[in-house]
Amino acid sequence: MPSLDSGILKTLRAASRHVPAAELAALLKTTPAHLATQIGELALAGYDIEEHPHFGYKLLATPDRLISDDLAAMLDGVRLAREILVFENTASTNDLAARMGREGAAEGLVIFAESQTAGRGRLGRRWESDVRMGLWFSLLLRPDFSHALWTRLTTWAAVAVAETIEEVTSCKAEIKWPNDIFVGGKKVTGILIESHFDKSHAPFAVAGIGVNVNHVEFPPEIAQRAGSLRLACGKFLDRQNLAAAMLRRLDALLKNDFLAIVARAESRSFLRGQWIGIRAGEMLLEGRVERLDADGGIVLRTADGSEVSVCSGEVTIYVP
Repeated sequence: MPSLDSGILKTLRAASRHVPAAELAALLKTTPAHLATQIGELALAGYDIEEHPHFGYKLLATPDRLISDDLAAMLDGVRLAREILVFENTASTNDLAARMGREGAAEGLVIFAESQTAGRGRLGRRWESDVRMGLWFSLLLRPDFSHALWTRLTTWAAVAVAETIEEVTSCKAEIKWPNDIFVGGKKVTGILIESHFDKSHAPFAVAGIGVNVNHVEFPPEIAQRAGSLRLACGKFLDRQNLAAAMLRRLDALLKNDFLAIVARAESRSFLRGQWIGIRAGEMLLEGRVERLDADGGIVLRTADGSEVSVCSGEVTIYVP
């Protein structure tokens, strides 16, 4: 059942005018007095809601923080956002989502954190999650296709995130296979897909996504390769709107034909035509990037002219 705060925010966002108090109260099945109390609490949370004695309420501005009720209001009907949790701080949203998944949580759980103390990327690398500077979130997924094909989830998430970035910032977003998004030659997003089994032995996946949004500087050790959407597009971004747009795109793409998603990933390839090395365990493969295969794996043309397809690995770009 949507909360009253969620209903208030959804209605005021959709309105192009002031909404009379009596009309808003009737629509939300509450009393004008209770409505006034809730709007006062929203104001304390940072929402700028104008109250006109004759015309009613109008939403003027929202705070720079993620609020679950507001996200729920913006994402009503989005199946991948069935339940939204926002934490001021947690160790890792992926770990928390995995814990809840093992206890049987349903698909559509989304966990955001305003900061993480143990955020991580692939191969256990630390991900810096500065407070209220980016989007750090995880989705719990229970895909209805073969577990053997779950490697496709990384391509799906990368395309959805890249397309959202392009839509919101008008900057070209490129996918560095398998799980990074680059804008202006710098990494702005990392994606980490992890598979688990719950207590009934049913498989589920957790998709962790970290996006550098409003950073204006980075620690010296990563400043040469890390970027943010704000630095790329030159403006401060509303993280709440960006989060909602990203979740809508992820939801819309999940049921799409995967070959179409692969084509969209290829059109944004950061590696196309480059000579790279891919290390998978003890094996190192080298070659020129040709394309993606039907499952989102990368196809290399090696020095002897043969083609080899790789489903995962650590990429090194060889500079001529």
